[in-house]
Amino acid sequence: TTTQIRERNPRWTIWTGTPPAGETAEEVGARADRVIHRVAEISGDTAVFGHGHMLRVLAARWLGLLPEAGKLLALSTASVSILGCEHEARVLKLWNRPS
Repeated sequence: TTTQIRERNPRWTIWTGTPPAGETAEEVGARADRVIHRVAEISGDTAVFGHGHMLRVLAARWLGLLPEAGKLLALSTASVSILGCEHEARVLKLWNRPS
């Protein structure tokens, strides 16, 4: 848990460090990139469900940002967000709307 990790490293956050035996930010970003690639191959709208941190990384990668930029995208439980395109640019069409 965060509390246990901070007993050894008080400044640790999920966004700046790797949990013991966990994935690095780059590995999580690569997972998000694979989801984006799979979704891009589908014609029409696609629903993606996941836990908050991964969805925040997914949105950051959608926008072309580093995985750690997900820390800037607060996301509430059971909220709805829409990633989309405006012309050629990937954009956030809706973010963190309560369901």
